Amino acid sequence: MPGAERNKSNFVLRAANGTPISTYGQKLLQLDFGLCRAFRWPFLIAEVSKPILGTDFLSYFNLLVDLRRKRLIDGNTRLNVSGYFGNISILQVPHLKTDTLYNDLLNEYP
Repeated sequence: MPGAERNKSNFVLRAANGTPISTYGQKLLQLDFGLCRAFRWPFLIAEVSKPILGTDFLSYFNLLVDLRRKRLIDGNTRLNVSGYFGNISILQVPHLKTDTLYNDLLNEYP
Protein backbone atom coordinates (compact mmCIF):
# COMPACT_ATOMS: atom_id res chain seq x y z
CA MET A 1 0.00 0.00 0.00
CA PRO A 2 1.37 3.44 -0.84
CA GLY A 3 2.15 5.45 2.25
CA ALA A 4 1.48 8.93 0.89
CA GLU A 5 -1.99 10.45 1.21
CA ARG A 6 -1.53 12.08 -2.21
CA ASN A 7 -1.89 8.64 -3.81
CA LYS A 8 -5.29 8.00 -2.22
CA SER A 9 -8.11 7.35 -4.69
CA ASN A 10 -11.61 8.80 -4.44
CA PHE A 11 -12.99 5.27 -4.84
CA VAL A 12 -13.88 3.84 -1.42
CA LEU A 13 -14.74 0.24 -0.61
CA ARG A 14 -16.87 -0.83 2.35
CA ALA A 15 -16.01 -3.60 4.79
CA ALA A 16 -18.64 -6.12 5.87
CA ASN A 17 -19.26 -4.03 8.99
CA GLY A 18 -19.79 -0.87 6.93
CA THR A 19 -16.50 0.88 7.67
CA PRO A 20 -14.79 2.57 4.72
CA ILE A 21 -11.67 1.05 3.15
CA SER A 22 -9.26 3.45 1.46
CA THR A 23 -8.06 2.60 -2.05
CA TYR A 24 -5.01 3.73 -3.98
CA GLY A 25 -5.77 2.98 -7.62
CA GLN A 26 -5.33 -0.21 -9.61
CA LYS A 27 -2.43 -2.43 -10.60
CA LEU A 28 -2.48 -5.00 -13.39
CA LEU A 29 -1.06 -8.25 -12.03
CA GLN A 30 -0.64 -11.71 -13.45
CA LEU A 31 -1.29 -14.57 -11.02
CA ASP A 32 -0.16 -18.16 -11.45
CA PHE A 33 -1.97 -20.71 -9.28
CA GLY A 34 -0.33 -23.72 -10.93
CA LEU A 35 -3.34 -24.34 -13.18
CA CYS A 36 -1.36 -24.22 -16.45
CA ARG A 37 -2.57 -20.75 -17.35
CA ALA A 38 -1.95 -17.23 -16.11
CA PHE A 39 -4.63 -14.92 -14.77
CA ARG A 40 -4.17 -11.21 -15.64
CA TRP A 41 -6.44 -8.87 -13.68
CA PRO A 42 -6.56 -5.18 -12.67
CA PHE A 43 -6.51 -5.39 -8.87
CA LEU A 44 -7.58 -2.55 -6.59
CA ILE A 45 -4.87 -1.47 -4.20
CA ALA A 46 -6.63 -1.17 -0.85
CA GLU A 47 -5.75 -0.62 2.78
CA VAL A 48 -6.63 -4.10 4.10
CA SER A 49 -4.83 -6.60 6.30
CA LYS A 50 -6.27 -9.69 4.53
CA PRO A 51 -6.64 -9.25 0.75
CA ILE A 52 -9.20 -11.46 -0.99
CA LEU A 53 -10.06 -12.51 -4.52
CA GLY A 54 -13.53 -11.31 -5.39
CA THR A 55 -16.33 -13.19 -7.05
CA ASP A 56 -15.83 -11.02 -10.13
CA PHE A 57 -12.33 -12.50 -10.56
CA LEU A 58 -13.47 -16.07 -9.87
CA SER A 59 -16.44 -15.78 -12.23
CA TYR A 60 -14.49 -14.13 -15.06
CA PHE A 61 -11.91 -16.93 -15.11
CA ASN A 62 -14.45 -19.70 -14.35
CA LEU A 63 -12.65 -20.66 -11.13
CA LEU A 64 -14.59 -22.80 -8.67
CA VAL A 65 -13.88 -22.89 -4.94
CA ASP A 66 -14.29 -26.37 -3.43
CA LEU A 67 -14.46 -25.64 0.31
CA ARG A 68 -14.92 -29.25 1.40
CA ARG A 69 -11.77 -30.47 -0.36
CA LYS A 70 -9.89 -27.16 0.08
CA ARG A 71 -9.05 -26.69 -3.56
CA LEU A 72 -9.44 -24.28 -6.44
CA ILE A 73 -10.78 -25.83 -9.66
CA ASP A 74 -10.34 -24.38 -13.13
CA GLY A 75 -13.79 -24.84 -14.67
CA ASN A 76 -12.31 -24.64 -18.19
CA THR A 77 -9.54 -27.23 -17.89
CA ARG A 78 -10.79 -29.20 -14.84
CA LEU A 79 -7.31 -28.88 -13.31
CA ASN A 80 -7.25 -28.15 -9.59
CA VAL A 81 -4.81 -26.96 -6.97
CA SER A 82 -4.93 -27.60 -3.23
CA GLY A 83 -5.30 -24.72 -0.81
CA TYR A 84 -5.78 -24.03 2.87
CA PHE A 85 -7.94 -21.90 5.11
CA GLY A 86 -6.30 -18.81 6.54
CA ASN A 87 -6.94 -17.72 10.11
CA ILE A 88 -9.34 -14.84 10.51
CA SER A 89 -11.29 -13.57 13.45
CA ILE A 90 -14.73 -12.06 13.23
CA LEU A 91 -15.30 -9.57 15.99
CA GLN A 92 -19.00 -9.09 15.31
CA VAL A 93 -21.70 -9.77 12.79
CA PRO A 94 -23.25 -6.53 11.59
CA HIS A 95 -26.98 -6.07 12.13
CA LEU A 96 -29.12 -6.28 9.04
CA LYS A 97 -31.13 -3.24 8.09
CA THR A 98 -34.75 -4.10 8.82
CA ASP A 99 -36.55 -0.86 8.01
CA THR A 100 -37.28 -1.71 4.39
CA LEU A 101 -40.40 -2.18 2.31
CA TYR A 102 -39.59 -5.89 2.00
CA ASN A 103 -39.34 -6.28 5.76
CA ASP A 104 -42.80 -4.73 6.16
CA LEU A 105 -44.22 -7.18 3.60
CA LEU A 106 -42.55 -10.14 5.28
CA ASN A 107 -43.93 -9.10 8.66
CA GLU A 108 -47.41 -8.72 7.17
CA TYR A 109 -47.29 -12.21 5.59
CA PRO A 110 -45.18 -14.42 7.89
